[in-house]
Amino acid sequence: MGHKTSSALQIYKKLPFQIDRVDEVTEKRILSHFKGPLTGTLQVGPDKWMMPKCYLECAEKLYNVEARTDDIYLCTFPRSGTTWTQEMLWLLCNNLDYETAKSENIFVRSPFLEFESFVTGGLKDCNKELTPPAALDLLPQMTCQRVIKTHLPMKLLPHDALSKGCKIVYVARNPKDVVVSLFHFLKNPRFLYEGDFDQFVDLFMDDLLTWSPYFEHVKDGWRHRNDPNVLFLFYEDLVMNLKGSLTSLATFVGHSLNEENIPQLMEHLHIENFKENPTINQKNLAKYGSGKWVHVRRGRIGGNPEMTLEIEGRIDEKIEKHFAGTGLKFPYQ
Repeated sequence: MGHKTSSALQIYKKLPFQIDRVDEVTEKRILSHFKGPLTGTLQVGPDKWMMPKCYLECAEKLYNVEARTDDIYLCTFPRSGTTWTQEMLWLLCNNLDYETAKSENIFVRSPFLEFESFVTGGLKDCNKELTPPAALDLLPQMTCQRVIKTHLPMKLLPHDALSKGCKIVYVARNPKDVVVSLFHFLKNPRFLYEGDFDQFVDLFMDDLLTWSPYFEHVKDGWRHRNDPNVLFLFYEDLVMNLKGSLTSLATFVGHSLNEENIPQLMEHLHIENFKENPTINQKNLAKYGSGKWVHVRRGRIGGNPEMTLEIEGRIDEKIEKHFAGTGLKFPYQ
Protein backbone atom coordinates (compact mmCIF):
# COMPACT_ATOMS: atom_id res chain seq x y z
CA MET A 1 0.00 0.00 0.00
CA GLY A 2 1.39 3.41 -0.93
CA HIS A 3 1.20 6.53 1.18
CA LYS A 4 1.68 10.22 0.70
CA THR A 5 4.64 11.41 2.70
CA SER A 6 3.06 14.62 3.98
CA SER A 7 -0.30 16.28 4.48
CA ALA A 8 -1.18 19.94 4.24
CA LEU A 9 -4.10 19.29 6.59
CA GLN A 10 -2.06 18.13 9.56
CA ILE A 11 -2.83 20.11 12.71
CA TYR A 12 0.26 20.94 14.74
CA LYS A 13 -0.50 21.07 18.45
CA LYS A 14 1.36 22.42 21.41
CA LEU A 15 2.07 19.96 24.21
CA PRO A 16 -0.91 19.64 26.60
CA PHE A 17 1.35 18.53 29.43
CA GLN A 18 4.17 20.13 31.40
CA ILE A 19 7.79 18.94 31.36
CA ASP A 20 9.97 19.58 34.42
CA ARG A 21 13.44 18.61 35.61
CA VAL A 22 13.49 16.34 38.63
CA ASP A 23 14.68 17.91 41.86
CA GLU A 24 18.38 17.98 42.67
CA VAL A 25 18.22 15.26 45.34
CA THR A 26 16.38 12.85 43.06
CA GLU A 27 18.71 13.61 40.18
CA LYS A 28 21.73 12.90 42.36
CA ARG A 29 20.25 9.59 43.47
CA ILE A 30 19.59 8.49 39.89
CA LEU A 31 22.99 9.54 38.58
CA SER A 32 24.77 7.76 41.41
CA HIS A 33 23.68 4.49 39.80
CA PHE A 34 23.78 5.31 36.08
CA LYS A 35 27.16 6.07 34.51
CA GLY A 36 26.16 6.20 30.85
CA PRO A 37 25.95 9.34 28.67
CA LEU A 38 22.26 9.92 29.39
CA THR A 39 22.51 12.66 32.00
CA GLY A 40 19.54 14.60 33.29
CA THR A 41 16.03 13.36 33.97
CA LEU A 42 12.64 14.89 33.19
CA GLN A 43 9.21 14.36 34.67
CA VAL A 44 6.46 14.59 32.08
CA GLY A 45 2.84 15.45 32.79
CA PRO A 46 0.83 15.00 36.00
CA ASP A 47 1.75 11.30 36.16
CA LYS A 48 5.43 12.29 36.20
CA TRP A 49 6.61 9.98 33.44
CA MET A 50 10.40 9.70 33.66
CA MET A 51 12.33 10.59 30.51
CA PRO A 52 15.93 11.63 29.72
CA LYS A 53 16.55 15.34 29.19
CA CYS A 54 16.94 14.89 25.41
CA TYR A 55 13.21 14.13 25.28
CA LEU A 56 12.61 17.85 25.73
CA GLU A 57 14.21 18.53 22.34
CA CYS A 58 11.86 16.23 20.44
CA ALA A 59 8.72 15.98 22.63
CA GLU A 60 6.67 18.36 20.50
CA LYS A 61 7.72 16.62 17.28
CA LEU A 62 6.83 13.24 18.77
CA TYR A 63 3.43 14.49 19.87
CA ASN A 64 2.81 15.75 16.34
CA VAL A 65 3.96 12.73 14.33
CA GLU A 66 1.43 12.53 11.53
CA ALA A 67 -0.71 9.43 11.92
CA ARG A 68 -1.91 7.27 9.06
CA THR A 69 -5.12 5.32 9.37
CA ASP A 70 -3.34 1.98 8.90
CA ASP A 71 -0.52 2.68 11.37
CA ILE A 72 0.07 0.06 14.05
CA TYR A 73 1.56 1.20 17.34
CA LEU A 74 3.17 -1.34 19.65
CA CYS A 75 3.07 0.16 23.12
CA THR A 76 4.81 -1.44 26.11
CA PHE A 77 6.73 -0.72 29.26
CA PRO A 78 10.32 -1.84 28.57
CA ARG A 79 11.18 -5.54 28.87
CA SER A 80 7.63 -6.71 28.26
CA GLY A 81 8.29 -8.74 25.12
CA THR A 82 8.44 -5.63 22.97
CA THR A 83 10.96 -6.68 20.33
CA TRP A 84 9.46 -10.16 20.08
CA THR A 85 5.96 -8.77 19.47
CA GLN A 86 7.41 -6.14 17.14
CA GLU A 87 8.86 -8.89 14.95
CA MET A 88 5.53 -10.74 14.98
CA LEU A 89 3.63 -7.65 13.86
CA TRP A 90 6.14 -6.70 11.17
CA LEU A 91 6.09 -10.19 9.65
CA LEU A 92 2.29 -10.37 9.72
CA CYS A 93 2.09 -7.01 7.94
CA ASN A 94 4.77 -7.91 5.39
CA ASN A 95 3.69 -11.29 4.02
CA LEU A 96 6.05 -13.23 6.32
CA ASP A 97 9.12 -11.80 4.58
CA TYR A 98 11.75 -13.75 6.51
CA GLU A 99 14.55 -12.75 4.16
CA THR A 100 14.18 -9.06 4.99
CA ALA A 101 13.56 -9.87 8.65
CA LYS A 102 16.99 -11.53 8.77
CA SER A 103 18.85 -8.87 6.79
CA GLU A 104 17.43 -5.44 7.66
CA ASN A 105 17.72 -3.89 11.10
CA ILE A 106 14.45 -3.99 12.99
CA PHE A 107 14.79 -0.28 13.87
CA VAL A 108 14.61 0.47 10.13
CA ARG A 109 11.78 -1.95 9.40
CA SER A 110 9.81 -0.89 12.47
CA PRO A 111 10.97 2.47 13.88
CA PHE A 112 11.34 3.09 17.61
CA LEU A 113 9.34 6.31 17.97
CA GLU A 114 11.23 8.10 20.76
CA PHE A 115 14.65 6.51 20.26
CA GLU A 116 16.13 9.91 19.38
CA SER A 117 15.71 10.80 23.05
CA PHE A 118 18.30 8.18 23.97
CA VAL A 119 21.16 8.74 21.54
CA THR A 120 23.70 11.26 22.72
CA GLY A 121 27.43 11.86 22.67
CA GLY A 122 29.61 8.98 21.50
CA LEU A 123 26.58 6.76 21.04
CA LYS A 124 25.63 8.75 17.94
CA ASP A 125 28.24 6.68 16.14
CA CYS A 126 26.55 3.59 17.48
CA ASN A 127 23.21 4.92 16.29
CA LYS A 128 24.54 5.35 12.74
CA GLU A 129 25.88 1.82 12.81
CA LEU A 130 22.78 0.14 14.17
CA THR A 131 19.70 2.26 13.66
CA PRO A 132 19.86 4.67 10.69
CA PRO A 133 17.98 6.91 10.29
CA ALA A 134 16.15 8.38 13.31
CA ALA A 135 12.47 7.47 13.54
CA LEU A 136 11.35 11.08 13.15
CA ASP A 137 13.20 11.20 9.82
CA LEU A 138 12.27 7.71 8.69
CA LEU A 139 8.54 7.63 9.43
CA PRO A 140 7.44 10.29 6.89
CA GLN A 141 9.40 8.52 4.14
CA MET A 142 7.92 5.07 4.67
CA THR A 143 5.62 3.93 1.88
CA CYS A 144 4.59 0.62 3.47
CA GLN A 145 2.30 0.05 6.42
CA ARG A 146 4.11 1.33 9.50
CA VAL A 147 4.62 -0.77 12.62
CA ILE A 148 5.83 1.73 15.22
CA LYS A 149 7.40 0.67 18.49
CA THR A 150 7.14 2.90 21.54
CA HIS A 151 7.62 2.70 25.30
CA LEU A 152 5.67 5.91 25.76
CA PRO A 153 2.43 5.49 27.73
CA MET A 154 -0.71 5.85 25.67
CA LYS A 155 -1.26 9.30 27.15
CA LEU A 156 1.90 10.56 25.42
CA LEU A 157 1.30 9.03 21.99
CA PRO A 158 0.96 11.33 18.95
CA HIS A 159 -2.26 13.27 19.43
CA ASP A 160 -4.10 11.92 16.39
CA ALA A 161 -3.06 8.27 16.76
CA LEU A 162 -6.33 7.41 18.48
CA SER A 163 -8.56 9.87 16.63
CA LYS A 164 -7.43 8.56 13.24
CA GLY A 165 -8.15 4.98 14.25
CA CYS A 166 -4.56 3.73 14.34
CA LYS A 167 -4.40 0.24 15.77
CA ILE A 168 -2.58 -0.06 19.07
CA VAL A 169 -1.23 -3.29 20.53
CA TYR A 170 -0.41 -2.98 24.22
CA VAL A 171 1.62 -5.76 25.85
CA ALA A 172 1.90 -6.01 29.65
CA ARG A 173 4.24 -8.27 31.62
CA ASN A 174 4.32 -9.22 35.29
CA PRO A 175 6.43 -6.63 37.14
CA LYS A 176 8.41 -9.38 38.90
CA ASP A 177 9.86 -10.41 35.55
CA VAL A 178 10.03 -6.85 34.21
CA VAL A 179 12.23 -5.61 37.05
CA VAL A 180 14.72 -8.48 36.68
CA SER A 181 14.92 -8.14 32.91
CA LEU A 182 15.23 -4.35 33.17
CA PHE A 183 18.01 -4.71 35.75
CA HIS A 184 20.11 -6.59 33.21
CA PHE A 185 19.01 -4.45 30.25
CA LEU A 186 19.97 -1.12 31.81
CA LYS A 187 23.56 -2.23 32.08
CA ASN A 188 23.68 -1.44 28.36
CA PRO A 189 26.00 1.36 27.13
CA ARG A 190 23.30 4.02 26.99
CA PHE A 191 22.60 3.73 30.73
CA LEU A 192 25.43 1.70 32.33
CA TYR A 193 23.62 0.88 35.57
CA GLU A 194 26.01 0.29 38.44
CA GLY A 195 24.58 -1.09 41.64
CA ASP A 196 23.07 -4.24 43.06
CA PHE A 197 19.64 -5.69 42.42
CA ASP A 198 18.16 -4.49 45.73
CA GLN A 199 19.09 -0.90 44.90
CA PHE A 200 17.59 -1.32 41.44
CA VAL A 201 14.32 -2.62 42.89
CA ASP A 202 14.17 0.48 45.11
CA LEU A 203 14.49 2.71 42.03
CA PHE A 204 11.78 0.70 40.25
CA MET A 205 9.41 0.83 43.22
CA ASP A 206 10.01 4.57 43.65
CA ASP A 207 9.19 5.21 39.96
CA LEU A 208 12.64 6.60 39.16
CA LEU A 209 13.58 4.49 36.14
CA THR A 210 13.13 5.76 32.60
CA TRP A 211 9.53 5.34 31.32
CA SER A 212 8.27 4.89 34.90
CA PRO A 213 5.86 4.76 36.63
CA TYR A 214 5.38 1.13 35.57
CA PHE A 215 2.03 0.57 37.29
CA GLU A 216 0.42 3.68 35.83
CA HIS A 217 1.84 2.77 32.41
CA VAL A 218 0.09 -0.61 32.47
CA LYS A 219 -3.14 0.86 33.88
CA ASP A 220 -3.09 3.45 31.10
CA GLY A 221 -3.10 0.66 28.53
CA TRP A 222 -5.65 -1.40 30.45
CA ARG A 223 -8.15 1.49 30.46
CA HIS A 224 -8.27 1.27 26.66
CA ARG A 225 -8.57 -2.53 26.45
CA ASN A 226 -12.15 -2.42 25.19
CA ASP A 227 -11.51 0.25 22.54
CA PRO A 228 -12.16 -1.24 19.08
CA ASN A 229 -8.72 -0.20 17.81
CA VAL A 230 -6.79 -1.50 20.86
CA LEU A 231 -5.61 -5.04 21.55
CA PHE A 232 -4.36 -5.57 25.11
CA LEU A 233 -2.16 -8.65 25.53
CA PHE A 234 -0.23 -10.25 28.35
CA TYR A 235 3.32 -11.33 27.62
CA GLU A 236 2.65 -14.51 29.57
CA ASP A 237 -0.11 -15.49 27.12
CA LEU A 238 2.25 -14.90 24.20
CA VAL A 239 4.77 -17.29 25.76
CA MET A 240 2.29 -19.98 26.81
CA ASN A 241 0.09 -19.86 23.71
CA LEU A 242 2.15 -18.42 20.86
CA LYS A 243 0.06 -20.02 18.13
CA GLY A 244 -3.19 -18.63 19.49
CA SER A 245 -1.61 -15.24 20.08
CA LEU A 246 -0.33 -15.07 16.50
CA THR A 247 -3.82 -15.84 15.23
CA SER A 248 -5.30 -13.10 17.43
CA LEU A 249 -2.69 -10.58 16.28
CA ALA A 250 -3.23 -11.45 12.62
CA THR A 251 -6.99 -11.01 12.97
CA PHE A 252 -6.58 -7.70 14.80
CA VAL A 253 -4.22 -6.16 12.23
CA GLY A 254 -6.27 -7.49 9.32
CA HIS A 255 -3.70 -9.80 7.75
CA SER A 256 -4.44 -13.45 7.06
CA LEU A 257 -2.34 -16.19 8.61
CA ASN A 258 -2.81 -19.60 7.05
CA GLU A 259 -2.48 -22.67 9.23
CA GLU A 260 0.34 -24.06 7.08
CA ASN A 261 2.43 -20.90 7.65
CA ILE A 262 2.30 -21.01 11.45
CA PRO A 263 5.04 -23.64 12.12
CA GLN A 264 7.70 -21.68 10.20
CA LEU A 265 6.66 -18.43 11.88
CA MET A 266 6.85 -20.05 15.31
CA GLU A 267 10.28 -21.46 14.48
CA HIS A 268 11.51 -18.01 13.42
CA LEU A 269 10.21 -16.58 16.70
CA HIS A 270 11.63 -19.33 18.92
CA ILE A 271 13.70 -17.58 21.57
CA GLU A 272 16.97 -19.31 20.66
CA ASN A 273 16.58 -18.44 16.96
CA PHE A 274 15.41 -14.95 17.85
CA LYS A 275 18.50 -14.32 19.98
CA GLU A 276 20.76 -15.26 17.07
CA ASN A 277 19.10 -12.93 14.56
CA PRO A 278 21.68 -10.13 14.04
CA THR A 279 18.99 -7.65 13.00
CA ILE A 280 17.42 -8.06 16.44
CA ASN A 281 19.92 -8.66 19.21
CA GLN A 282 22.20 -5.61 18.72
CA LYS A 283 25.35 -7.52 19.63
CA ASN A 284 27.45 -4.74 18.10
CA LEU A 285 26.28 -2.45 20.90
CA ALA A 286 28.25 -4.53 23.40
CA LYS A 287 31.54 -3.02 22.22
CA TYR A 288 30.42 0.32 23.69
CA GLY A 289 30.07 -1.21 27.15
CA SER A 290 31.30 -4.25 29.03
CA GLY A 291 31.07 -6.56 26.02
CA LYS A 292 28.65 -8.87 27.87
CA TRP A 293 25.38 -7.09 27.20
CA VAL A 294 22.69 -8.51 24.88
CA HIS A 295 19.27 -7.15 23.96
CA VAL A 296 17.31 -10.43 23.97
CA ARG A 297 17.99 -12.47 27.11
CA ARG A 298 15.77 -15.31 28.42
CA GLY A 299 12.20 -14.79 27.31
CA ARG A 300 10.75 -16.83 30.18
CA ILE A 301 8.09 -16.54 32.86
CA GLY A 302 9.41 -16.46 36.43
CA GLY A 303 12.31 -18.54 37.68
CA ASN A 304 14.53 -15.53 38.34
CA PRO A 305 17.29 -16.26 40.87
CA GLU A 306 17.48 -12.54 41.72
CA MET A 307 13.89 -12.51 43.05
CA THR A 308 13.81 -13.01 46.82
CA LEU A 309 10.68 -13.62 48.88
CA GLU A 310 11.07 -10.17 50.44
CA ILE A 311 11.20 -8.39 47.08
CA GLU A 312 8.38 -10.53 45.73
CA GLY A 313 6.25 -9.53 48.70
CA ARG A 314 6.95 -5.84 48.11
CA ILE A 315 5.92 -6.13 44.48
CA ASP A 316 2.77 -8.09 45.42
CA GLU A 317 1.78 -5.21 47.70
CA LYS A 318 2.25 -2.75 44.83
CA ILE A 319 0.19 -4.94 42.50
CA GLU A 320 -2.64 -5.05 45.03
CA LYS A 321 -2.45 -1.30 45.68
CA HIS A 322 -2.47 -0.21 42.04
CA PHE A 323 -4.54 -2.88 40.30
CA ALA A 324 -7.20 -3.66 42.92
CA GLY A 325 -10.65 -3.09 41.48
CA THR A 326 -9.42 -2.81 37.89
CA GLY A 327 -9.91 -6.45 36.93
CA LEU A 328 -6.29 -6.63 35.81
CA LYS A 329 -4.58 -9.85 36.86
CA PHE A 330 -1.42 -11.30 35.40
CA PRO A 331 -1.83 -14.88 34.17
CA TYR A 332 0.32 -17.75 35.45
CA GLN A 333 1.22 -15.91 38.68
